Amino acid sequence: MESAQWVSFVLGDEVFACRVADVQEIIPYSEPVPVPGGPDAISGILNVRGDIIPVLNTAQLLNTRSGEAQRIIILEQGEELTGLEVDRVGEIIAVAPQQIDHATQDNEHIRGTVLHRDRLVILMELNLAA
Repeated sequence: MESAQWVSFVLGDEVFACRVADVQEIIPYSEPVPVPGGPDAISGILNVRGDIIPVLNTAQLLNTRSGEAQRIIILEQGEELTGLEVDRVGEIIAVAPQQIDHATQDNEHIRGTVLHRDRLVILMELNLAA
Protein backbone atom coordinates (compact mmCIF):
# COMPACT_ATOMS: atom_id res chain seq x y z
CA MET A 1 0.00 0.00 0.00
CA GLU A 2 1.15 3.52 -0.77
CA SER A 3 2.17 6.03 1.88
CA ALA A 4 0.06 9.13 2.51
CA GLN A 5 1.53 12.50 3.36
CA TRP A 6 0.56 14.21 6.61
CA VAL A 7 1.47 17.69 7.88
CA SER A 8 2.43 17.70 11.55
CA PHE A 9 1.50 20.39 14.02
CA VAL A 10 2.02 20.98 17.71
CA LEU A 11 -0.53 21.64 20.45
CA GLY A 12 1.13 22.09 23.82
CA ASP A 13 3.53 19.16 24.23
CA GLU A 14 1.82 16.85 21.76
CA VAL A 15 2.37 16.34 18.03
CA PHE A 16 -0.62 15.83 15.75
CA ALA A 17 -0.94 15.56 11.99
CA CYS A 18 -3.64 16.01 9.36
CA ARG A 19 -3.62 14.80 5.76
CA VAL A 20 -1.80 17.08 3.34
CA ALA A 21 -4.53 16.39 0.77
CA ASP A 22 -7.03 18.16 3.07
CA VAL A 23 -4.88 21.27 3.64
CA GLN A 24 -5.77 24.27 1.50
CA GLU A 25 -3.31 26.64 3.16
CA ILE A 26 -1.61 27.61 6.41
CA ILE A 27 -1.94 31.21 7.56
CA PRO A 28 -0.58 33.25 10.48
CA TYR A 29 -2.90 33.30 13.46
CA SER A 30 -5.56 35.99 13.49
CA GLU A 31 -8.11 36.27 16.29
CA PRO A 32 -11.42 34.79 15.06
CA VAL A 33 -14.61 36.82 15.53
CA PRO A 34 -16.66 35.08 18.25
CA VAL A 35 -20.02 33.59 17.30
CA PRO A 36 -22.57 34.15 20.11
CA GLY A 37 -24.31 30.91 21.01
CA GLY A 38 -21.96 28.85 18.84
CA PRO A 39 -20.60 25.44 19.85
CA ASP A 40 -17.78 25.48 22.41
CA ALA A 41 -15.34 23.87 19.94
CA ILE A 42 -15.68 26.85 17.56
CA SER A 43 -13.46 29.79 18.51
CA GLY A 44 -15.17 31.98 15.94
CA ILE A 45 -15.08 32.83 12.25
CA LEU A 46 -12.53 34.44 9.94
CA ASN A 47 -12.88 36.16 6.60
CA VAL A 48 -10.09 34.77 4.42
CA ARG A 49 -10.14 36.46 1.01
CA GLY A 50 -13.94 36.60 1.01
CA ASP A 51 -14.53 33.11 2.42
CA ILE A 52 -16.12 32.98 5.88
CA ILE A 53 -14.39 30.13 7.67
CA PRO A 54 -15.27 28.63 11.06
CA VAL A 55 -12.15 28.27 13.22
CA LEU A 56 -12.03 25.36 15.63
CA ASN A 57 -10.42 25.37 19.05
CA THR A 58 -8.30 22.37 18.09
CA ALA A 59 -7.02 21.72 21.62
CA GLN A 60 -10.57 21.50 22.97
CA LEU A 61 -11.68 19.35 20.05
CA LEU A 62 -8.84 16.89 20.70
CA ASN A 63 -9.05 17.05 24.52
CA THR A 64 -5.51 18.32 24.99
CA ARG A 65 -3.74 21.42 26.21
CA SER A 66 -2.42 24.14 23.94
CA GLY A 67 0.19 26.81 24.21
CA GLU A 68 -0.44 29.96 22.21
CA ALA A 69 -1.91 29.56 18.72
CA GLN A 70 0.51 30.88 16.09
CA ARG A 71 -1.00 29.42 12.91
CA ILE A 72 -4.32 28.41 11.41
CA ILE A 73 -4.42 25.39 9.14
CA ILE A 74 -7.29 25.71 6.67
CA LEU A 75 -8.72 22.34 5.72
CA GLU A 76 -10.87 21.72 2.66
CA GLN A 77 -13.12 18.73 2.11
CA GLY A 78 -15.57 19.06 -0.71
CA GLU A 79 -16.94 22.60 -0.57
CA GLU A 80 -16.35 23.01 3.18
CA LEU A 81 -13.48 25.04 4.65
CA THR A 82 -12.54 24.87 8.34
CA GLY A 83 -9.65 26.43 10.25
CA LEU A 84 -7.67 24.68 12.98
CA GLU A 85 -5.88 26.75 15.62
CA VAL A 86 -2.40 25.27 16.19
CA ASP A 87 0.63 26.33 18.21
CA ARG A 88 3.03 25.70 15.35
CA VAL A 89 3.31 23.70 12.15
CA GLY A 90 5.99 21.04 11.84
CA GLU A 91 7.01 18.94 8.88
CA ILE A 92 5.39 16.77 6.24
CA ILE A 93 5.68 13.08 7.06
CA ALA A 94 4.94 10.00 4.98
CA VAL A 95 2.85 7.35 6.72
CA ALA A 96 2.13 3.94 5.28
CA PRO A 97 -1.28 2.50 6.28
CA GLN A 98 0.35 -0.46 8.06
CA GLN A 99 2.27 1.95 10.35
CA ILE A 100 -0.93 3.36 11.88
CA ASP A 101 -1.94 2.03 15.29
CA HIS A 102 -5.75 2.22 15.30
CA ALA A 103 -6.11 0.77 18.82
CA THR A 104 -5.70 4.17 20.49
CA GLN A 105 -8.89 5.77 19.18
CA ASP A 106 -10.71 7.42 22.09
CA ASN A 107 -11.84 10.51 20.19
CA GLU A 108 -13.94 10.59 17.04
CA HIS A 109 -11.44 12.98 15.42
CA ILE A 110 -8.42 10.71 15.97
CA ARG A 111 -7.62 8.19 13.26
CA GLY A 112 -4.73 6.57 15.12
CA THR A 113 -1.10 7.08 16.06
CA VAL A 114 2.24 6.52 14.42
CA LEU A 115 5.82 6.62 15.67
CA HIS A 116 7.92 9.15 13.71
CA ARG A 117 11.53 9.89 14.67
CA ASP A 118 10.99 8.33 18.09
CA ARG A 119 8.03 10.62 18.76
CA LEU A 120 4.37 9.68 18.92
CA VAL A 121 2.31 11.52 16.29
CA ILE A 122 -1.48 11.52 16.66
CA LEU A 123 -3.23 11.41 13.28
CA MET A 124 -6.28 13.66 13.16
CA GLU A 125 -9.10 13.23 10.69
CA LEU A 126 -12.14 15.47 10.51
CA ASN A 127 -15.09 14.57 8.35
CA LEU A 128 -16.05 18.08 7.32
CA ALA A 129 -18.29 17.06 4.45
CA ALA A 130 -20.69 15.14 6.70
